[in-house]
Amino acid sequence: MEKLDREYQLRILKAAADIYPQPLFVHEELAGRSGGDIELNCAYLEEHDLVRLNWVGSENSGRVVLSVLVTATGMDYLANDGGLPAILNVLTIRLESDAVKKIFIERVRSANGDRTAKDKAGVKLR
Repeated sequence: MEKLDREYQLRILKAAADIYPQPLFVHEELAGRSGGDIELNCAYLEEHDLVRLNWVGSENSGRVVLSVLVTATGMDYLANDGGLPAILNVLTIRLESDAVKKIFIERVRSANGDRTAKDKAGVKLR
């Protein structure tokens, strides 16, 4: 069995999203898996900024995930629409018709092909 379990990761994300903005307590929703599986898959999601984890224990004696909070990035991932960044980071570019025409002519001129095809495209070579 693979250490990283995509279905289980999706289950974690969906369970956390269902109660967003509250944290998901692991013992309530994600029980039934070995502790190592929970920590491994949750840590992986955290490294990709999809969740924030609340750990208990110490690094010397071992830590376990207490709760999982889905991030805005995680919510956007589940929505599969790019979220607010897709709306807020829109870049509008305006090209004047003369600029588009110049770009087209230059591309046709520099393209490989015979002169007849270029002439049919309406580009006169100088």
